[in-house]
Amino acid sequence: MIYSVHGATTKFAVLYVLLILVSTNISAQSFSDLSPLKRVRFEASVVQYNDDLYAFNGFGFGIDIEPTIEKFNAATKKWSIIGTTSVSLGNAVTHNGIIRTGDSVWLIGGRLGDHPGKVSSAVWIYNLNNGKWSAGPSLPVAGAAGGAALVNNRIHWFGGLDTLARCDVPNHFVYDLAQPAKGWQDITATAPMPTPRNHFSTVVHNGLIYAIGGQFGHGGCPGTNTSDTTLVHVYNPQNNQWSQRASLPSRQSHAEPSTFVHGNAIYMVGGETNGSYVLRYDPASNDWEVVLELPQKMVAPISRVIDNKLIIASGGIPDISLPSNRTRETDMAPLLLPSTETTTPVSVDDSGNDSGNDSNNELVIT
Repeated sequence: MIYSVHGATTKFAVLYVLLILVSTNISAQSFSDLSPLKRVRFEASVVQYNDDLYAFNGFGFGIDIEPTIEKFNAATKKWSIIGTTSVSLGNAVTHNGIIRTGDSVWLIGGRLGDHPGKVSSAVWIYNLNNGKWSAGPSLPVAGAAGGAALVNNRIHWFGGLDTLARCDVPNHFVYDLAQPAKGWQDITATAPMPTPRNHFSTVVHNGLIYAIGGQFGHGGCPGTNTSDTTLVHVYNPQNNQWSQRASLPSRQSHAEPSTFVHGNAIYMVGGETNGSYVLRYDPASNDWEVVLELPQKMVAPISRVIDNKLIIASGGIPDISLPSNRTRETDMAPLLLPSTETTTPVSVDDSGNDSGNDSNNELVIT
């Protein structure tokens, strides 16, 4: 069963949907077990390349770094360790940004080693074909739990935490791959991340960068109560403007490795709050929908759709005290939107209110 909440939903409509949810259960779909990961982990960084999945680092038991790279072979549906990272080198990080350009994966900033971990400004590049690491251009300032995205051959790094991993920052830096001599350009003055936060999900769809959900504050930021948010913002590189889109049905963070684009929709799997569901966003209608109930709550799992199968692996189950290596799949075909490609970004409504949560658009699922 599917429930939908639109960005323009009124308080009465939300109450109506809440009444429906109280009286009706979302049916859980059947999941099948696949071969597990070689290591337990949550909050890994993930990319997809030629259908295969690559998981970098993450935390294991005791919130200690898991300094390995695992590959999920889409053909065999099995995991294998293909590389390692190290604290001494500086690429054993979590809370980093991640982008892929061709066969190169960039790990941007993050926190080094075991929790809590020093905030880093380093950038490391891993070649998926030869397994070699190389140093990339360091960020202008250390940062963690922000967003990284690649659009029009330019890498964006924005939001996240300050150098002490305590307070949220509006930083926005851009690196042009075609003009590396220019280094990172600071565009915070003209395009700061609205409503700064951390642990939000970042995806690119149709030339637009999405910052989805997230958490306010971290590590005792003065005057800030740590809490998740429903906010969704979009950055349009063509006009250098941020805008607000329909809020999430429920407050959410820690779903960075499990938020992705497939076909013509964005999917978010699990997370820290109400992490037992799969959400789907249709950019064309500006609607979020709850499309699937998971077997259990999952914090920061790995998830993508491969051959119409939803793959879910690792994560904190049900929380970070129990990192998992379990891998499961389910048929996603009935829940996928048709894949349609467009050549120009969809129009962006700049009239949205960017100042905090809109509680009237929040749908709490219990």
